[in-house]
Amino acid sequence: MPAIDFATAHLAPRAPTNPEFLEDLERTMALLIFPPDKMAPSLVTLLDPSLRKEVAKRVNEALLQSQNERTKAKIFELVKLRAWSESKAREAERCIPKKIDIGLDPDQNGQNGSQESDSQGTGEGEPMVT
Repeated sequence: MPAIDFATAHLAPRAPTNPEFLEDLERTMALLIFPPDKMAPSLVTLLDPSLRKEVAKRVNEALLQSQNERTKAKIFELVKLRAWSESKAREAERCIPKKIDIGLDPDQNGQNGSQESDSQGTGEGEPMVT
């Protein structure tokens, strides 16, 4: 098995110098060697899909940061900015609607409850521009 060969050749020599590393290495090897029905309960929790998802998310973020790339899509920042600006406008008692449609509901077609027509007469709302 390539993973065990790699661990034996490259990771095992580091284990004696760092007890924490040794413990992690042993747990990882146990995951590779033993079937899930024969594992200790503390190891079975490492197979939980939610843990895998969280680890994958952290690894992806670390890789993106190391390459000086964004770790989150721009849309997250835009949504936060929109919420902040709405909050500030309400605090300043500006006259804004209670609910502002952002055009993501296909049933609304960006109509926001009104009967606006598009400029091309196709009956469809304008697409969101990103």
